Amino acid sequence: MMLKTLQALLLPAFSLALAASAHGQAEWKTFTSADGERSFVGQLQAYDDQTNTVTMLNRQRQTVDFDIELLSDADREYVVTTAPTLPVRAFLEVTFQPMQERQSSDRSGTTRRTESDGGFQITIDNFLPVAYRDVTVEYLMIYRKDSASGGGTDQVLRGTRQIDLEANGTLEIETESVQLVSSQSRPRAVG
Repeated sequence: MMLKTLQALLLPAFSLALAASAHGQAEWKTFTSADGERSFVGQLQAYDDQTNTVTMLNRQRQTVDFDIELLSDADREYVVTTAPTLPVRAFLEVTFQPMQERQSSDRSGTTRRTESDGGFQITIDNFLPVAYRDVTVEYLMIYRKDSASGGGTDQVLRGTRQIDLEANGTLEIETESVQLVSSQSRPRAVG
C-alpha cells in the first residue's frame, strides 16, 4: 500500500485581506489639472499614498504615472476616496510550491515508513506600481490524519501573517509545516 504524495495530503487555501481592496471599478472620467487649464479623460488604476503617485489608464490604453499634486483639488479628493475601492486582486498573482523535508526513514520487514515535514511556499507577485502595507495573508491547509490505519480524518491547519507588498515586487512566505508519515508495503515473494 502506498500513501499519496505531499500534494495530495496537503491542500492549500488562501486569502488576502487588503485594507484597500474592494470590488469596485473606476469609471472613465475627465480630470482637470491643478491650474485648471488642461484636462484629460482617464480611468484611475491606483494611488500610492506613500509616494503620492497616481496611476491612470488613458484612452489609448496606456498606463501613466504622475504626482497627485498635478490634479485639481476635486480630482485629488476623487483619487484619495476612490483608490481604496479598486480591484487590487486583479493585479496580484499567488502561487503555491509544495515543500517537503524528510526527517527519517526506516524499513521493517516489507514495510518502509517515512516521516517528513510538509508545507507550502506562497509567492505573491504585485504587478501594480503601488506598495501595500499591513496586508493580512490567511491560509489553511487540509490534510488527512491516520489514513494509514483506515479512512483517517481531515485536519485543518490555519495560519495568518502580516506582510508588506512592495510596488512591482515579489514576496515569498512559508506556511507552518505539518508532520507527514507515509508507509509503503511490498508483497512478500512467494517461492
